Amino acid sequence: MKNNSVGKAQKAVERFNKGQKKKDISREVLENVIEKNFPKNIEQIPPLPIQDGTVFHSQASAVVEDDLTHAMEQMDQASSPGASGLNLQHLRYACSVDSRFIQFLTKGLNLIHVETKIADKHNLFKSRLQLIDQEKLDTDGFPKYRVIYISEILLNIFNKILKDKLFNHFTLSPNQMAMKSSGMLIGKYNVAEAIKRNLVATTFDVKAAFASIGQNQIINAMNKAGISSVDVNYIMNNIRLRWSEEFNGVYRGLITGDALSMMLWCACFDDLILDTNCARIGGKVYKYGLAYADDFTLLSVPEHSERAIKETFDIFKNKQLEVSKEKCRSTDTRFMDKTGKITFLSQEFGKQAEPQAKQIITNVTEKLAGHHRLKIATKHRLLMFSKSIVASANWGPLTDVAENNAETKRQYKDVDTLLANELEKIIHSGKTAEDLIKYATKYKVIGGLGLLFPHVNYEAMHQDMTNKIIIDAQSHKEAHNLQQGVAQHYFREERLKVKAKELQQNTVDDSVPKTGYALLGYGRLTNEACQFLIDMTFGKIDPGIPQQCELCGNQFKPGHEMSCKKINDMHIKVHDIFANYLEQKLRKTFSAKKVCAAEDNRAMNKKKPDVELTIKGQKVYLDIGISFDPKRYYQTKQSHYASMLDQDGNPIKVIPIIIGKNCTIHTKSREFLEELDLNIENVYEEIGNLLAVYYASCAEEIYKRKQVKRDEVNNLPEVRNENLTNNRFAELVSDEVQIKEKSEHQAILEYLKEQQKLQKPMQKADKAKKKRKPDDPPESQTQSETVSDQHLTETSDSLNSSIQINQNEILLSLTPAIQEEIQMELRMPNKTTVTKILAQQQNVQIAFQRIATPENRKQDSQFMTLFPGLNLEQIRNNANTITRNSPTQPNAVINKKISKTNSISPKKLTEIL
Repeated sequence: MKNNSVGKAQKAVERFNKGQKKKDISREVLENVIEKNFPKNIEQIPPLPIQDGTVFHSQASAVVEDDLTHAMEQMDQASSPGASGLNLQHLRYACSVDSRFIQFLTKGLNLIHVETKIADKHNLFKSRLQLIDQEKLDTDGFPKYRVIYISEILLNIFNKILKDKLFNHFTLSPNQMAMKSSGMLIGKYNVAEAIKRNLVATTFDVKAAFASIGQNQIINAMNKAGISSVDVNYIMNNIRLRWSEEFNGVYRGLITGDALSMMLWCACFDDLILDTNCARIGGKVYKYGLAYADDFTLLSVPEHSERAIKETFDIFKNKQLEVSKEKCRSTDTRFMDKTGKITFLSQEFGKQAEPQAKQIITNVTEKLAGHHRLKIATKHRLLMFSKSIVASANWGPLTDVAENNAETKRQYKDVDTLLANELEKIIHSGKTAEDLIKYATKYKVIGGLGLLFPHVNYEAMHQDMTNKIIIDAQSHKEAHNLQQGVAQHYFREERLKVKAKELQQNTVDDSVPKTGYALLGYGRLTNEACQFLIDMTFGKIDPGIPQQCELCGNQFKPGHEMSCKKINDMHIKVHDIFANYLEQKLRKTFSAKKVCAAEDNRAMNKKKPDVELTIKGQKVYLDIGISFDPKRYYQTKQSHYASMLDQDGNPIKVIPIIIGKNCTIHTKSREFLEELDLNIENVYEEIGNLLAVYYASCAEEIYKRKQVKRDEVNNLPEVRNENLTNNRFAELVSDEVQIKEKSEHQAILEYLKEQQKLQKPMQKADKAKKKRKPDDPPESQTQSETVSDQHLTETSDSLNSSIQINQNEILLSLTPAIQEEIQMELRMPNKTTVTKILAQQQNVQIAFQRIATPENRKQDSQFMTLFPGLNLEQIRNNANTITRNSPTQPNAVINKKISKTNSISPKKLTEIL
């Protein structure tokens, strides 16, 4: 169940866990970064002169804009940033703002290629190290870690482009599966087939494989492939600089985590595979090797297996590669005292090569349990969940060696149920396991997550493996008697065919939310935004209590902060970005151009559409809108443009393109986009990513506005008037910042103490009234005492009048039994205080709920000491009863977004090189 792609998702959450802040980024800032890296004036660089074949070769492999665009599209969206903090999204954003930036970046990458002296640009070759705990100890008893080098994104992009250009120069052995499409699956299948034919399978574990390969072997492999001296110099400088050869004398090793390393290792290791496959006895091949990068498995006939194993050890020794004998496994226990089972690419095989369904359940449980221990956002949990259950890598190979029977299906059904339960822990949908399995396995365009579960896809995978195709038999003629060619796995192609067929039979329902694109896309989402999308998917969003939004004046329904037009102008930004997306996609075919989206005076052009197309000589306009109710908004747009005429008095044809905020498209808008030959799934993916950024930005903005409001309240001067005690307490218990700075207990204690202080002068005034006769005031009473007594009486009356305003409304929310219980439990000297607390139940309930947590129980003694008649347990129960009948307000936990206003620090960007 090992899956390397999970590591990428773990890297992506590092910065999120550390809470690193990102600040402003712009094209000018990035230009300064490139100019810092490359001191020459890039704009004045002349074309490379063609002097000899070497320079011509480097010209042929130079980077062009299409290469850069393709590499940025193909790279993992969750790629972890290097030492500078610059990420892939930063470059994409800069390119989207100004198309000239990609030309600027292309010239900069070409400079990296042709520069022979790159030692002065050492900052570009700095790596951020990540240590992965291997959960075992070394010989000295210290924990062992695996070191991963995370390069700068600029270097990663160029190395990926260079790898794609140089790959065709290397003629790798067909038995090297690392550089093949679906190579992991093909490798597992071949091992299983060999064991079925009673061949002896032996695995070899190379110690520190990538760090052990000699640099002279790397140079020889590149020279053998005909790589130009320019490329060889760049690659070796790259390796030597990052391994600090000048200081440490390191002359061996490749860098883990680099795009070129895998290809270079396979090229160096290829000789070992060929040496293994060339051995014959009696004119017949008796052994051959199968590799996936450094995972090597020797397959040999039983009668010559001992000789084959010994010869292979000698080949490794001649290549200066050390093999860990204690980790080697073989199905022939005569030579190794092992279990008779081997593991290739984490897949355990025995004599019958039957699937280990129980072991799969154990592995999946342990892997997902590790995800729960990580303090990461819901969005990252979903990404790691999807990476951990890649069917083609994890359980696809098992179907080719398992019989198609009911028992196997039942075991895989248990795996599906386990995955559904784990998914429920992430999304909290309240649905059954069967409903979640349907939701998870449905295609995103239909409203699901598009994941592969083994039981749901068992028939398709098994049928696909049964109909395997043997290819490239000529290249395997030396091992044809043993291997019988290579099996090509076409599960992905078959799945695409099934998907197309299902989409033809079941038309896309435009009322079903397509939130899977946002939940599993590269856009960052807060936990609240994720839960809002999930609740929207399962129809759990209800109108809620009609309240008024302080920003826009509309009804504040659940999730309103995600759609408020007054928050950060994100509503307009998403509209403009999508308009630019459509204009770029349709520019070449229909001469599309922006009409209104890029203009600053949109408010003065309310009846002006966004994109202009030329279809068969006629002008057609697209007007983009975003709404929670696409159907109603589409009709509004139609009536909006019904009376518009062009300069000649002819009606203008305007097609509304209406996007739903639950990642849907209006039916007619979708049909029109499909007629324009746009891939509708790509459009949905773009919408999902835009809405993800939109939700995260709005949640952050609403949090900032609340924070500013709280700061303003905290900075107000303190008012000493006793009449404002009630308002002061309301600030203490309603403001979350004050609740955090002062514990809930301190807030309530402060309020109750103020009430006691207020009681004392009022009690004195009452006693004085009882002693004094109405018509005979005492002679000793002075004028100041009379004024003071009158002031206390007015204060008491004003308090009672202010309490009476809210008392009836508050008491209506409490049952008579609860009122009576509270009055009995709160045995205060003054009845006014009892009524006062009843009037504040809606504010006090939040604090008392937090008091109910176990860590706060120890402070109960403080209350009981000061107020012996106060029954805290009863008040908590009453507060909880009120809370169940009142709406909950979502908390805004902010996830930093990548955009123009919040991104990487310019000062830090200028330090890249």
